[in-house]
Amino acid sequence: MSPITLKLTTTDPALITLYSDYWRIDKYGKFAVSAEILADRKNLNYWELAHLVARSCIVTDDTRQCSQCQAPYVYASRNDYKENHNKTYPWFCPKCTTQTNNTAKKSPRRAGKETIPSPPPAQCRPHTCH
Repeated sequence: MSPITLKLTTTDPALITLYSDYWRIDKYGKFAVSAEILADRKNLNYWELAHLVARSCIVTDDTRQCSQCQAPYVYASRNDYKENHNKTYPWFCPKCTTQTNNTAKKSPRRAGKETIPSPPPAQCRPHTCH
């Protein structure tokens, strides 16, 4: 059984077959059908096929989850799958990464360094303002 799940935005049986073939993984963890063969079958070049699949098919990996919210990893492409499907280090989804970055920007302390207070405005003289 493959660890990836396809979420399709089409009901066209020919496209469903194409996307299923594009993402089918064999028992060795490799893609069962080359993208070039699939592209030739549809009279497309490789990049047109990749764009078509990316536009209409969301591929998730339920074995690789965000360390914070447990959302599944979403593969952007076959290359993304090849590079990342066996990684075991902690991973954070884009939503959690954005939230963490926004929280860090709002925090007065970043990376263990204290924030230096801003000087008073130029028109204000420290000894006369209260």
